[in-house]
Amino acid sequence: MKIKNRFTNYYLYLLLFFSSTSLLAQNQSTIIDNAYPQGVSKEIYYGMPLSEFEQNIEGAELVEENSFRIVFIQKLTTKEIQKIVYYFDLDGEKPLYEIIITYSNLQQPVNIAHSLFGEPNFDQTEWRVHTNEHKIWSWVFKEKLVIVANIPDTEWSSKWNN
Repeated sequence: MKIKNRFTNYYLYLLLFFSSTSLLAQNQSTIIDNAYPQGVSKEIYYGMPLSEFEQNIEGAELVEENSFRIVFIQKLTTKEIQKIVYYFDLDGEKPLYEIIITYSNLQQPVNIAHSLFGEPNFDQTEWRVHTNEHKIWSWVFKEKLVIVANIPDTEWSSKWNN
């Protein structure tokens, strides 16, 4: 009976060890070249000042300005993408820090996120990756792909724990 208990304890320790290393590996950040899905203008970049956005991006409408951000929506007529939402901070040059792409169905944002970022590497359903310029945090919510850059002093920067 003692031998059986030792083996049971041994297997439990192994299981605990491998599951903890698996979680650590899943929360590692990946380096990527491009954090912009197809459909987002090539002129867009995280940290882009609002004034530059307004001069260069056509078809985007100001829809909200509240106490911490400015929101623009660009409605698209493509089969895949319905609209793109851009969040700008209110301070300084009012940098772009978040893009939300609304797709036509629930599977498209998942497929796009996997093609851009690979398998989820944070909390099993999110992506934390690095580009040459920024840390990127992304997740899928219904038919939306949310991509946030860690720009200092913006909405998400204090919630960034990676």
